[in-house]
Amino acid sequence: MPRGVRRRVKSKMEWTREQRRQLLTGFEFFGQGFGRDGSERRPLDLNLAREAWEELREELLPEFVRETPFSRPWAWWVFDAPEPRREAADGGSGDGADNWLGSPAWWARFRETTSGPSRGCESFREYLTRLDLLTVEERELIRRERHRRANP
Repeated sequence: MPRGVRRRVKSKMEWTREQRRQLLTGFEFFGQGFGRDGSERRPLDLNLAREAWEELREELLPEFVRETPFSRPWAWWVFDAPEPRREAADGGSGDGADNWLGSPAWWARFRETTSGPSRGCESFREYLTRLDLLTVEERELIRRERHRRANP
């Protein structure tokens, strides 16, 4: 009799709190994440970060979006974003610029907040709306906001 084919189940790693935090923020704290971009001692291990994101996306993404609507975690921008954010008409970083959270790398020192203005690129909200990537909850927030403005 033929034997059943055994499928190898991909073993899930135990990801640390610091690794989870780095997937959300992009920053490695205390040398316990995936490394740092540009570091010679501990270079960023994007393959390991991608593996962690693949395993943790369904857990981390909804919670992050609930807490900070119209934004996405660092790992989403690195691994899932369909395209970089558009630059503002008066800004320019040259062709082939590296990206940081979907923004030109030279804007990295100006971390954007969801309430602050975009610094050279379309806002996270504009990007997610343009590419039809808003969650149901985010669409509901927009609907309520429009209703409030129309009915003061």
